[in-house]
Amino acid sequence: MANGRLGKVVVAPNGTSAVYTNSSGAEASCTILGTSENGSIMTLKIDDSSAAVTLSTTLVSEAYNQRYLRYLAGNTTLTTGAPTYIGRLAHTATTVANSLFKLFYEFFDSSANATYGATVANAGDHAFRMAPNIINSYDVWKTLGTTRLVVPNNRGSNEEWRVNMFEETLFSDADTYYKLALNRDDQNSATPTTRSALNAYGACGVTVDPYETEMAMGFSIHDNGYMRAAVYRYEGTDNLTWYYGSETSGSIVYNRVTGSNSVTPSASVPVPTLIAQNRLYTFDRTSNGPQMIMWTTSDASGYNASSASSIPLKLIDVNETMSVTLNMQGARPGGTIVFFQYNPADKLHYIGLAQGNSTTTIHLVTMDRSVLQAKADASHVEISFTNIETSTSASTFGFKYVGTVPSFTASGSLAFSDANTTSSCMRIGTSLWAATISRMGSTIAAETIYSTDLKTWKTAAAFYSPNDYTETIDATTITSSSGAAVASKSNIGNLGATGVLENNLAFTQYERTGLVLSNGDRVLVFNGDSTNSMVMQVMGFEGT
Repeated sequence: MANGRLGKVVVAPNGTSAVYTNSSGAEASCTILGTSENGSIMTLKIDDSSAAVTLSTTLVSEAYNQRYLRYLAGNTTLTTGAPTYIGRLAHTATTVANSLFKLFYEFFDSSANATYGATVANAGDHAFRMAPNIINSYDVWKTLGTTRLVVPNNRGSNEEWRVNMFEETLFSDADTYYKLALNRDDQNSATPTTRSALNAYGACGVTVDPYETEMAMGFSIHDNGYMRAAVYRYEGTDNLTWYYGSETSGSIVYNRVTGSNSVTPSASVPVPTLIAQNRLYTFDRTSNGPQMIMWTTSDASGYNASSASSIPLKLIDVNETMSVTLNMQGARPGGTIVFFQYNPADKLHYIGLAQGNSTTTIHLVTMDRSVLQAKADASHVEISFTNIETSTSASTFGFKYVGTVPSFTASGSLAFSDANTTSSCMRIGTSLWAATISRMGSTIAAETIYSTDLKTWKTAAAFYSPNDYTETIDATTITSSSGAAVASKSNIGNLGATGVLENNLAFTQYERTGLVLSNGDRVLVFNGDSTNSMVMQVMGFEGT
C-alpha cells in the first residue's frame, strides 16, 4: 500500500506515458494533476490492459553503413496516419583504385524495390570532371522557385552528352523527383518533357548551375584544350532550343587553364574540374597549376531569354573572364579547390582552398559575385593572391579572406597533405552541405563531412549522433542509425476506449479529483502538442 504521490512523469511533445498503475490488489483513491508552462493538448484515459502505450516497428534494416540524408514516409505499417519508410538518399562509397571520385548519391524506393543512383563525377578517357551539381535534394529544389528539373544525362556515346528537362507536373512528390534526378537512363524513368544533346569531341562533359532557373548551361572541352559552351532554353512543351559557341583556340580553357595543347585525362593527371554555382563558374586546374578561373556574363541582362544566343560566347571568350592566380605550394592532382558553393543565406560564394601538397591547411575565401560582375565587364582581369593569408589586393574584386578551416578534414589516411586527396561538395538541404573526401588512385574508403554554414565542418558521427535522422510527423517519430529506420507512434487511440477522461484538452494547469481506480487500472496520458512538454502527477492512497 502506498500513500501520497503515486506516480509522476514528464511527457515529451507527441509522447505517451502511463502515469500510474494500480497494482495494490485493492482500490485506489486519487487525484490527477497536470501542468504545462506554455500550454499543451492532453488526452487522458483510464485503461485496464497491459498493452504497450507506444507502437514501434523497424521500417527498414540494411547492412548499409553510410549516413542517411533524408527519410520520406507514408503508409499503414502502424496505426492510421503513421508513416513508413519509402526511401533513402545517401552516399555510397567505393574503394575502387584509380577512380577520381567514383561516389554515388542513391535513392531507394521500397515500393518498387529499386535503387536509383548517379555518379557525381566520371573517370576514364572522357573524364572532363564536372562538379556534382547533378541534383539538388527535393527540399532544396523546392526553394529555388523553378518549375522544371534540369538533369545532365550521359547516355549515348562518348561524344554525346544530354541535358534533360522535366516539367514539375511529372514529380509532384519526392519519390518521383529522385527517380528522375538520379536515374540517368531515361528509358527507365518518366519521359522528359524535352531533351537535347550536346555533341563535342574528345573529353567532354555537361554540368548545370543548380541555381539557374531560366536556362540550363552545358560545357565541353576538346582533347586539344578548346572549349565549347552551350545554353539550353526552354521554349514550351517539346521545344528546347540550344545555342552554342564554337570551339576556339581563343577560349579560356586553352589560354587560361590548360597551359598546353593537351588535357587528355588519366587517373594521375585529371583534366580541370568545372564547377557552376549561381552564375559564377570556376575551373580547378588540378595538375596543370595552382590557378582557378572565374567568369560571369557582362551583366545580368546576359541571362535573359531574349539574349540567350550571346551567352555561350560570353562564357568561353577569353576577353570576358577573370582569372585568379593562387601562388600556393604547387599543383595538386587532387585539386586546389576543395569546395566552391553558394550560400543563399548571405548571398556569398564560399571557396575552400588546399594550401598545397605538403600541408593539411585549408583556407576559406568568400566571393561577392555582384562586385566581380561590375569589375570584370567585357575585359580579362587577372589578380594574384601572393600570400592568401594577408592579401588585400583581391578585395576590390569581391574576394575576402576569412581564415583557415581546421574542421575541414578527414582521417589521417585522407589528409590533404597528400596531393591526390580530393573533395566533392554538394548542397543536400536548405542549410546543409556534404563534402565527400577521397583519394585518387587509392582503395581508401571515402569519408563525408557536413556543414550548415560552409565555415565549420563536422564528421558524420559528430553531426548526426546519436541518430542519422529524426523526424516527428504528427504523433509518430522516425529515427535511424546507420542502416535501420525505426518508427514509433502513440497507441493512445487503441487504449482506454471506455475510460476517456479528457480528449484533446488544451490546458496549462489541470486537476481531476475524486477518482477511484480498480486494481489493475492505469492512468494514461498523451501529449498532443508538438512543441511543449507537460508534467503529470497522480496523488492519493491505495487500499489494502
